[in-house]
Amino acid sequence: LAADLALGDGQKGVRDDFNYAFDVTTSNTGDIDCNGRYANNTLELNAKAKQLSVNKLIDYDEIGTLNAEATVKTDFTTTDLDCNITDLVFKGYKYSSLNLSGTVAKKGNNLDGDLCVVANDANLKGTINNNIHISNSCIDDMKVNASIEHIVPQRLSLTDAWGNASFAFNADADIKGQS
Repeated sequence: LAADLALGDGQKGVRDDFNYAFDVTTSNTGDIDCNGRYANNTLELNAKAKQLSVNKLIDYDEIGTLNAEATVKTDFTTTDLDCNITDLVFKGYKYSSLNLSGTVAKKGNNLDGDLCVVANDANLKGTINNNIHISNSCIDDMKVNASIEHIVPQRLSLTDAWGNASFAFNADADIKGQS
């Protein structure tokens, strides 16, 4: 673990502006480079995962290695995420060109969020948009819109049920919950 921290010109004992960077490298789980900045009550984190063995971190053999770059930015009320996944191995298939982006906003005890997943893989191309409202730790409302232009489940090692068939579909779901 290597780390570098640069503090700004805050008052003694108060740091309102600082930069940081660290690198985590292990012999059997991969490498993560991180850097970021805290300034004007906003924290930004940039992370790059290289050959990260996710299966060894979470003990789930279906997931393999991950190569990705992500940025998270928060003012501790609203958090934005942008993650470009260069490749991710799942069930032996190496997915490429995936993007996750979204925003979550805290309003009292409630959370409102939007998440978008875009796939531009040779065997999976499409977009999934999700809007969610959570209050008192319960999902009150979740809307999901999926537009899949192209999916070949057999090549993705998901099922052999349809041979080498390719599918396309649109789906909308509106899920309500209460406790």
